[in-house]
Amino acid sequence: MTVTMSALTSEQIEAWRHRIRSTTFANHHYEMGVALLRSGETDHAAAAFRRALDTQADLHAAAFELEELLTKLGRTDEARTVSDAARRVEPDYRVIGACRRIATLLDEERFEEAGSALNGLTGADRTHPALMLAQAILLLHADQVVEAGGLLEGLSTNRVPHADVFVKALGAVARILNQRAQDTDAARILDILLALAPDDEQGRLHRARLAQAQGDHDRVLDLMEPLELFSSPIIAHQYRFLALLGLGRVGEAHQALGAAECLASGHGVLLAFRALAELAQGHVAEAEAAATAARKAMDGNMWVQVASALVDLAQGRIAEADKQIAGVAEGDSNALHALLARIGRLAEPVRARLAALQTPNT
Repeated sequence: MTVTMSALTSEQIEAWRHRIRSTTFANHHYEMGVALLRSGETDHAAAAFRRALDTQADLHAAAFELEELLTKLGRTDEARTVSDAARRVEPDYRVIGACRRIATLLDEERFEEAGSALNGLTGADRTHPALMLAQAILLLHADQVVEAGGLLEGLSTNRVPHADVFVKALGAVARILNQRAQDTDAARILDILLALAPDDEQGRLHRARLAQAQGDHDRVLDLMEPLELFSSPIIAHQYRFLALLGLGRVGEAHQALGAAECLASGHGVLLAFRALAELAQGHVAEAEAAATAARKAMDGNMWVQVASALVDLAQGRIAEADKQIAGVAEGDSNALHALLARIGRLAEPVRARLAALQTPNT
């Protein structure tokens, strides 16, 4: 049940405001401590971490940093006092603090320092799932895919505790994997990201692109709900259109396309989609009109070329279709196959011609 502000008592509202203020100030002191530590001002850093804990006793990252610093300075009794107090509040405070430190370094692309920070932890700390995830991210950046895969396989597909701080780093490494055409690993990373941050818009869109390329239309539909998650509803409507078309749910696909067209009428890609939608219902003349308009608006776009080729094939213009298909395949064959996977059985005529073009003459 959603609790509105009016349902809270004045005491609850004041407690909520106090928590926000204390969190803000505590994090300010923590960040100041990190900056001072990096500049070598250890005494001032320790004081800043103490101020953070005085402001908010459950700022576990500050307790972790203070304990680590005091230990390095040889002030072991003070370090033990900090550790005992922090452990009473949160047994996993060291994991939480280490994750925040490493996530910051990953986000700043300081991978060597992140690796050193991870390796400097105790063996017990490093076996926590969140820190195993951090190790996997570092391995993937180093293109050590097999080693990273072994770590990822040992992690739950559900939310990894204390790993929320790695959402940005997960998104970044997923993009790198995508660029390397390591789509399976990218999908696994994005599934972990979305378990941590289900409403992450870019994570959903990236995972939907991979699902589309794999022909997993049901997954695409799941990722596109609810529409309110997306800052650009037109993109979500386009994903829904293609997924529904791929599943053969033509009527629903028409509705999704209509919603997109209301937001961007006359766009070249949407005109190409209109041609596909008309072909799916056997309306060849309407499809040809849409494909012609698409070429005028965005000639050379792959969606426009594929839609035009499908119209040519439907009209029996094999030579014209072959020219379109050969041109697209020569430009980027992998992208063409990924695109065809997005439209399901509607792509079969193009696949057949592509196979014929690639078969040597006998």
